[in-house]
Amino acid sequence: SVKQKNLMGINGGVTARYISEKYFSMICGAQIELNFSQHGWDEYYEDYPTLSYTRTMNYVEIPFLAHLAFGKDALNRGVKVFFNAGPQIGFFLGDNEKINWTTSTTRPEHGKEVENKFDYGITAGAGLEVSTGIGHFLLEGRYYMGLSDFYKNSKRDFFERSAHSFIGIRLSYLIDITK
Repeated sequence: SVKQKNLMGINGGVTARYISEKYFSMICGAQIELNFSQHGWDEYYEDYPTLSYTRTMNYVEIPFLAHLAFGKDALNRGVKVFFNAGPQIGFFLGDNEKINWTTSTTRPEHGKEVENKFDYGITAGAGLEVSTGIGHFLLEGRYYMGLSDFYKNSKRDFFERSAHSFIGIRLSYLIDITK
């Protein structure tokens, strides 16, 4: 167990959404994204408050989401509540470590290479969408639970679990390509 703080990282990309079913007050569809995302951790040491270690890991992520929205007028303008859920895959691009002391590495994760460069898990979110004549504005809270570990975790290995998890707020702008 490593005592750590949340690491604030960059997360952004492009989104494509297809609406397959349009009902009076509900729409169903699918959404796919291509995102750049930073994960990692920021360690702290209670006995040594001036020491710190930060690891930032960069990924390209592709969530495949089912999209369900409810609102007074789900076909055109107005405010809708929506839910997204589905699997997500990610590909490790590289990482960066910051250590603010010069002594030798004191923990097994310091300097350790990522052993599994393919990430997969489940993501889900809920939010509000405001549809206007110039596009759709979305505010979403999203959670990602990683099912793969980036370090090996057999009984012989040091780490029992090393999967990513993510809680974040997303702001999106979508435009209609076809009506």
